[in-house]
Amino acid sequence: FVNHHEVLLSVYEKSMIACIPYMSEYLYFDKDGTIIESSPERMEEIPVVDGVKFNTMSLYEKLAVEDDSIFETILSIVQLIKRYEIDVDKVYFNYKNEVILYCGGIRVLLGNSKLYDDKIAEASNIIKKAKNKNLQGSLDMRNYQAGDKNIVFKEEHFDEE
Repeated sequence: FVNHHEVLLSVYEKSMIACIPYMSEYLYFDKDGTIIESSPERMEEIPVVDGVKFNTMSLYEKLAVEDDSIFETILSIVQLIKRYEIDVDKVYFNYKNEVILYCGGIRVLLGNSKLYDDKIAEASNIIKKAKNKNLQGSLDMRNYQAGDKNIVFKEEHFDEE
């Protein structure tokens, strides 16, 4: 209350961090996993996340997933791909909850870990070099440790999962 005749309201718009494809729609959700929009149109600036298993979903409610920590992982990965300016088509979680990034013709296997900072930082450099040479293939970062010099990029053509 400012005075007896005025009220000051502050409105915060929830920001979308990613979307999940579902029955020819895209479900856009925030950092907590709450679905804030559903649309048949894909917003290009919002990353697509696939492979996340959920039981139920309703607009303006949190996706019912087995482990809520997946939303922290998604938020972390989305922030890192934005920081390192990686053009990612899709963030995919396989049946082991390992993270795979699809970047054009390059698949980056990140594995399952608590921190992806070093892996994504190093992967961004390799992705840029591979794209400059028009290479396609897989980059295996599952066992990467900061400072590793030997990283395997295997040239191949693959279908997205």
